Amino acid sequence: MATPKINNNLLVVRRRFGLTRKQVAHLLGYRSAASIGRIEQGARFPDLQTLLGFEILYRTPVAYLYSQLYGELRDTLRSKEAALTHPQETEEGGSNA
Repeated sequence: MATPKINNNLLVVRRRFGLTRKQVAHLLGYRSAASIGRIEQGARFPDLQTLLGFEILYRTPVAYLYSQLYGELRDTLRSKEAALTHPQETEEGGSNA
């Protein structure tokens, strides 16, 4: 079964900064530019240290670098949050025990 692609803005931002994959790989401590390519293509999700490295290097919040994932997660959490803070709307007529 294929892993779903993780959409991101890494390629666009890297090009805006005029950096090559090889340069980014070197700066973030990767041995190979291919690793950066797999992350940019959405075939691999980076670890937290790499995510923060991208944020620092590109001077761009991770929320923008992964804006689709951020938006989906935000919407999901806001819905759950609303259900917790307004339980009477989801449990009409139920007790607030």
